[in-house]
Amino acid sequence: MPKRPRTDELPASDGPPKRARPDEPKPPVEEIYYARQLQDLLVFRQDGVPQLMAGIASLKAFLESVLYHREEDARARQISILREWFETQRPATSGGGGGDGQAQRQDVESEKPFLAQLWQAWSFASQNGHEYLSSAIGAVLALLLKTLSGILDLREFGVLLCRTVLLEPHLRLVKRCLDAPRHKDFLISPCLRLMIEVVGFDGGALAREVYKRRDQTFDVPTLRRGLGMVKLGLTEEEARRRPSIRTLTLRYVLALLKYLHEGGKHLQDDPSDLVVELLAVTEQNVFKDVTLPRSTKAALLTQPNLERVTEIATRAETAASERAFAWLKAVCTQPSYGVLRVAGNASTTQVPDASELYEEGVFNVRNFTLLNWLQTLRPQSDPRERELVLACFTSAPELVTAYFAKKTMQLDPKLSNTWIGYASFLFEVTNLPIPDHLGNGNEWAERPPPTAAMIECILPRPLTQKVLTRCLNQSSSLIAFFAVRILVLALQKLGNVAKLLREHRSSEFQTAWEESVEKSNAPVHRSLS
Repeated sequence: MPKRPRTDELPASDGPPKRARPDEPKPPVEEIYYARQLQDLLVFRQDGVPQLMAGIASLKAFLESVLYHREEDARARQISILREWFETQRPATSGGGGGDGQAQRQDVESEKPFLAQLWQAWSFASQNGHEYLSSAIGAVLALLLKTLSGILDLREFGVLLCRTVLLEPHLRLVKRCLDAPRHKDFLISPCLRLMIEVVGFDGGALAREVYKRRDQTFDVPTLRRGLGMVKLGLTEEEARRRPSIRTLTLRYVLALLKYLHEGGKHLQDDPSDLVVELLAVTEQNVFKDVTLPRSTKAALLTQPNLERVTEIATRAETAASERAFAWLKAVCTQPSYGVLRVAGNASTTQVPDASELYEEGVFNVRNFTLLNWLQTLRPQSDPRERELVLACFTSAPELVTAYFAKKTMQLDPKLSNTWIGYASFLFEVTNLPIPDHLGNGNEWAERPPPTAAMIECILPRPLTQKVLTRCLNQSSSLIAFFAVRILVLALQKLGNVAKLLREHRSSEFQTAWEESVEKSNAPVHRSLS
C-alpha cells in the first residue's frame, strides 16, 4: 500500500474546502408600477419560496422609496398603489372603507387575516425551518408599519395590520423568532423592530393591547436575554445602521413605557412575583449598567413612573412592596441610577425664592424630577414616604429649600394627628446631618454654599417665628415641648455650621465665607428670638 503523501506536499486545491457561512443569496428586485404587480409577487406557494423572497425584496425596495422620499415626484402614485393593494388584502368579512375599531377587530378575527399570504408563508417557514423567509417577512412587516406611520391617509390599514400581528397564532410566530438562539440575531432583530412599530403606531393606540398579551409580548426572561446581547467594537455609525439586539430591546421597553395607557402602567394589580421581577430586571440590567448613558436611564425614571412604583411600595406589606421600596430608595440616593444629579454633572433649573429670609433672586435646582415627585408624597402620614423624602434631602440638600418653597403645611398648633405628623416630619428634617456639600472629603469648595440651602437645613421654612411663638404659648405640654426641643436642636446645628464655615473658609475668598456666617446666623436668630 503506497504511503500517503505529506500534507505540506499536497497542492492547495487538493485539501478539503472550508465550509462557507450559508448566506442567503440576494433575490432579484423588481420595480413596482401597479398594485396587481405587488399582489402577484407576494403570492405564496410551497414550491415557490425563491419567487416569494424576490417579491418581498421588491416590496422592501418599494417601501424604502416611499419612506425615504427617494422619488418625490412619484410618491403620490406610490401611496395610491399601496392603498389599492391593501384593498385587495382586506379580510373576506370586510365591507371596505375605513370602518371603526370594532369592525377592524372583526376583520382580523376572520379566517383570512389581513395580508394573509405573508402570514401563511411565515407559518410555513416556521414549521419547515426556512429561517431566512421568517426573517424577511418579519422585517418587511416592520418596514411596512414604519412607512404607514407617516401616511395619515393609510392609518386605518396600519391599525388593521397591528391588530393582525397581535392575533394569537401570529404572536406565536413572533415569539418563536424572539426565542431563537443568540447567534441567530437575524431572526430576533426583525421581530423586535416589528413589536416596536406596533407599540408606537398612531401614538401608542395599541400599546394597551400589547400589554394585555404580555405573556408573549413582554416575556421577562426573553427581555433579560435580549439586554445581554451586545455587539462590541462597533463604530457609532455601525451601531446606528445595524443596532444590536440589546439596543432594540431597550427601545422596545422604552416604547412601552412611553405609550402604555394609564391602567397598564399601574402595577398594583399585578402578581407580586411579576412586579419583583420587573423591578429587578430594570435595576440589574439598566440602572446598574455602567455602560449605559445617564440620559437613557433617566428616560425610565420620569415622575409618573416613580409615582407608580410608590403606589406599590406603600401598599400592604408584601414581597412586591418591600422590593419597590428598596428600588425607590436606591433610585433617589444613587447618582449612577440616572435621576439623582449631584453638583458638577447636570444642568440646573431655576425656581424663585420668595421668602424674605433668603437671598433675592433664584435658587438652583438640579433635581427637578425628584422635586416634583417629592411634592406628591405624604411624609406627615406615611412612614415609608417620609423615609424617601428624608433620603432625598440627605442625597441632595438643595431639595430642602425648593421643597418647602412649594409645599403648603397646616401648622396651626393643635393636638391632632395632622399636626403631630407634620411636627414629627419637620423635626426629622431639622435633625438631618449637616450636608456634605460644604466640602468633598478633604477638598473644600472655594466659595461657601448658598445661604438659603444652609438655613433651610438648620430651620425649615414652615417653622416661622409666629408658628414657634404660638407653639410655646400653647397649654398642651406636648406642643410646647416640641417647640423647645426643635429650637435647641436648631441652635446646636447652627453652631456646628458656623464652626465649619469658619474652619474651612478659603483664604482667597475669606470675605465671602465670613459674610456667609453672618447671613446664616441673622435670619435664624430672628426666628428664634
